Amino acid sequence: MLLRTNETIENKTLKNFLTSHQYLIHDLQIDPTGTILVSSSSDNCLKFYSNKDSTWKETFTLELEENTNIWKLAWSPSTFGSVIAGVTFQNEVVIISQTFENGKLQWKQQTTVCSLPDSIQKISFSPDELGLVLGVADSSGILHIYHAEDPSQPDTWQKHSEIIVANTCLRAFDWGLQPNYPVMIITAAINRSVKIWKFCEEGLKWESVLNLGIELEVYDIVWSNFVGRDFHLIAISTEEALEIWKIEKLKNNSYQNIEKERIAYFTQINDSIWKLGWNETGNVLASTSNKGIVKLWKSNLLGNWGCISTITGNEEEDDDDDDDDDELELEIEN
Repeated sequence: MLLRTNETIENKTLKNFLTSHQYLIHDLQIDPTGTILVSSSSDNCLKFYSNKDSTWKETFTLELEENTNIWKLAWSPSTFGSVIAGVTFQNEVVIISQTFENGKLQWKQQTTVCSLPDSIQKISFSPDELGLVLGVADSSGILHIYHAEDPSQPDTWQKHSEIIVANTCLRAFDWGLQPNYPVMIITAAINRSVKIWKFCEEGLKWESVLNLGIELEVYDIVWSNFVGRDFHLIAISTEEALEIWKIEKLKNNSYQNIEKERIAYFTQINDSIWKLGWNETGNVLASTSNKGIVKLWKSNLLGNWGCISTITGNEEEDDDDDDDDDELELEIEN
């Protein structure tokens, strides 16, 4: 991989590795520290990998309980140890955590957070300032929010609150946090409604404070960390474009007349962006498309955003028909 940072060029190598999954892999997620990778598959197993010397090596296989195939995964903040939420095909959210038993570290399926009647679209843990809190978006337009009674023992969860966003599918959401202010959430429903909500302690309810006015179907939304800036950054992928929005920093404990500005707009022609993600400092954005292309985006000193790197995945035929393992090879362009 060739990284360009101002005038510095650093050479990196992307390596491929085989998994021992027997069937289709549904999801892969790296923990917040960047040292543990977990994968879920139709073989009813989670596999864990450790990053040592820039090489991923399998360290543990967790056989899940019967009928617990997981298709979506999410890591909690590292403050609470190694905790994972997983969504099953039965619309259940289960918790897996790392434990110390029989003199060694291992992974264990702990409990079920919820079982919903409607299809689950997305799960995401809140920033650690709020405790061990998990949001679950469903196809009925409701965002369900749960919290662990004891974050050190994530086996008992309670319903905290919910946001009735729309009467149609809730496609995406993300958490926003500004010091000394209540937590905020941005949501996007299929009815092309993109709103920011604040939590009201009185009555334990959520109140809509801003509508971005986006009139396109939204695929994903990510809110960057509030680090070293006096404004918020929100990235949104729609059916037509990638958009980056600047939201004014809240002042005087007021949510009235919040200033908003779209500062970047990149039209996507025949290549819809499905997934977005910020780095820890919120200055580099990653996007993935339906053509298997990953792009990194960054602004220059003038505040103009642009693509700084493109990663393309190439499939190669496997000469060994008996080998069911999957292998990924990547190429980098700048």
